[in-house]
Amino acid sequence: MTGLTRMTGMARFRRPVVTALIVCAALAVLPACGKRNTDQETLRKIVEHTRRLGAKFEYHDDRPDSKVEVQGLVEDDFRFKTRVFYDGQPAFDEVVSDDVLAMRVLDPSRLGLLVDRKQADPKTESELQGVSVIDVLRSRRWVQDPTGAPVVSGLGQTEATLGVDPAIDAVTSLDYTLAAINQSAGVRKWDKDSLSPTYARTEDPFEQPSRESGITRYDLARP
Repeated sequence: MTGLTRMTGMARFRRPVVTALIVCAALAVLPACGKRNTDQETLRKIVEHTRRLGAKFEYHDDRPDSKVEVQGLVEDDFRFKTRVFYDGQPAFDEVVSDDVLAMRVLDPSRLGLLVDRKQADPKTESELQGVSVIDVLRSRRWVQDPTGAPVVSGLGQTEATLGVDPAIDAVTSLDYTLAAINQSAGVRKWDKDSLSPTYARTEDPFEQPSRESGITRYDLARP
């Protein structure tokens, strides 16, 4: 990467309160039945298989104050690259390769959303003498932390860390989905003609895909 700047510690991220929605996580009670168990195992296998694949992806998080989108490529748990958008505008790039974390801020006005100034030291210098890490980020140059790569696993995330880094939320979304499947009271493949749907039709908040869309929807029952 051109214009690469090394640093000794990446500034910590602020932790906003957000709500992320995973479409397949339904909040309703589903009666026990054999069909539910079959669907649960089917969906689990789909997610586990997909999680092991390299992929190009898009992730959307509609927050009360903004819309966040992440576009990226993931090779495995140790290598990925992403670009994060706020309200349709590119905000920053984030790349992880083994232990290395690299970041470039594309919109300096968004820097306040990323850096927790109560915990970050604005005087932390980069390899450029007299130039702080914050100054380098403002200049839209790449900043690299050779040991700053995060633990890329949904199991390492907590409610307090969700939303801190949208890029990490995106690459670990299948971990959250798998955890939701395992913790649910059951899974049912959605059918618009079902006589006992997981959601009452008048209260169903999720998209109802048509057969022509190629989308298969599964509803998860709350434990």
